[in-house]
Amino acid sequence: MPEPEPILWDQPIEAAAMGYHNDFLAPQGVAEMPIKKETPRVKGPIVLEKHTVEEVFRNREPNRLTQEFAEKFLEQQKDLIPSIPYVFKDSKSLVGIEVEVENVLYMDPNIPLGFWSIHEDGSLRNNGREFKTKPMPIKYVHSALIQLFRGLNNSIDFSRRTSIHVHMDVRHLTLSQLYGMVFTYAAVENILFKFAGEDRRKNIFCVPVTETLGLSSASADMLKFLYDIENWWSKYSACNMLPIKHFGTLEFRQMPGTNNVKKLLIWIDLLSQLKIYAYRFSRIDIVNQISKLNTNSQYQQFVKGVFGDLTNYLDTSDLMSDMEKPVYVIKNCAINNTFHKKVLNSSIEGCNFLLSLDPNRLLRNLSKTQIRCLKLLSRQLSSSRVGLADFYTAVVSLDLSSIPSSLHPYFNHLMSPKTAAAPKFPSSDEAW
Repeated sequence: MPEPEPILWDQPIEAAAMGYHNDFLAPQGVAEMPIKKETPRVKGPIVLEKHTVEEVFRNREPNRLTQEFAEKFLEQQKDLIPSIPYVFKDSKSLVGIEVEVENVLYMDPNIPLGFWSIHEDGSLRNNGREFKTKPMPIKYVHSALIQLFRGLNNSIDFSRRTSIHVHMDVRHLTLSQLYGMVFTYAAVENILFKFAGEDRRKNIFCVPVTETLGLSSASADMLKFLYDIENWWSKYSACNMLPIKHFGTLEFRQMPGTNNVKKLLIWIDLLSQLKIYAYRFSRIDIVNQISKLNTNSQYQQFVKGVFGDLTNYLDTSDLMSDMEKPVYVIKNCAINNTFHKKVLNSSIEGCNFLLSLDPNRLLRNLSKTQIRCLKLLSRQLSSSRVGLADFYTAVVSLDLSSIPSSLHPYFNHLMSPKTAAAPKFPSSDEAW
């Protein structure tokens, strides 16, 4: 391939004037991946543990960069093949990357011919551009990043307005595995922020999931939550779930703008491990694992279980502080899921849980201190306005390990007042 003339500019240049189209132009003789038809609708009721994101939301097969295309392009651009390629733990994942850059004054014209397309972005200043890949096999990320940063002027600027977003393909996860992946992410979110950069935590376009109402909103009905997710989830969450409906991806927004290729490779590898963990363990197993975390050694073991030897790149010096609140949030969410499932299923299916028992009669058999325990547990564990009697019918079947340790004395006294003495009650709700 002849050496191209570099492109210099002082003002923004429209994409059409640069000779490429459709966000991506394949080298001559290399065909793009044909777009497949929509996935057929699921027949019958949707089962969280059975049906995939792709099946439920009918995601189209993405117009992705194929291995054939990448290999032929790299044959023509051998300098983009790293001497020591980064080996990802998950070689089969598809990812998409969005890189925001300011002060772009020079660009190698091969950039839009290879892995990247170029876009205007109104949030950027000083001749800013956003570079996007198509969905591509993760093993080509290294070459793509080399091409981008080698092909731009040395004076590019990664201001506080810039960031790097990674889309992880989750189309083949079941809905239950998707929840498992999000729960796993939430548990280690603070650790991932430390790796990416704490400044992003303060950015209104990258809000930590554990500081929103997103997870708790999922508690009543997981399937309805996913169908109406735009009503519950913010696109500016650090882990953005909204793209699952249209693209079948989760978007991770923590990474600030940077041309540190090694850091970006490790970052993408870390994110891919979240999906692998969701494949390895069921949602129930993941929730149970998280629910039992309450010591530093247990937190350490969980993090190593998720990230393996990549844990060496993470700051695990203060896991109690980093994980205690997220774990509590997930425990509450898991308990709410259990609670609502039991209440709703009992009503709908007409089982003997609510119909054969009179909850109000059961309440009359409780002592005053048991009633106080029940009210306190209701305030702490239920995110909805369910009656105290209905809450009692659900909470009696919860496992102690799924309840925050701070509430164990109240649960124990409620269940067995003869063996567990009445605990000390807080003076007001504000104490919690």
